[in-house]
Amino acid sequence: MATILTIGCDHTFLFSGGLSSINWDETMTEEKSDKKIHLPVTGMVCDGCVTSVKDALESVAGVKKADVSLEKKEAEVTYDPAQATKEKLKKAVKNAGYDVRD
Repeated sequence: MATILTIGCDHTFLFSGGLSSINWDETMTEEKSDKKIHLPVTGMVCDGCVTSVKDALESVAGVKKADVSLEKKEAEVTYDPAQATKEKLKKAVKNAGYDVRD
């Protein structure tokens, strides 16, 4: 017997082995079309800067997740390339008062 699982309006799955065979961490977290980019951010000097950069990046349409590191001086951004671009991400960082090295 097959099990049909519908999640939201765009995700329907057919499982013949039952729901216990799903690995939720791998299959339900990110879309395969998402991209990840590392942006070297300059001008950050404190945790408040990290928060400002993170908030700026996450305000860009299509950004799924932004991890910002003060130690590494970089942001790792997971985004939908159909909505967000590197240029939009850089502009958001610049509008927050920081810069992205090329």
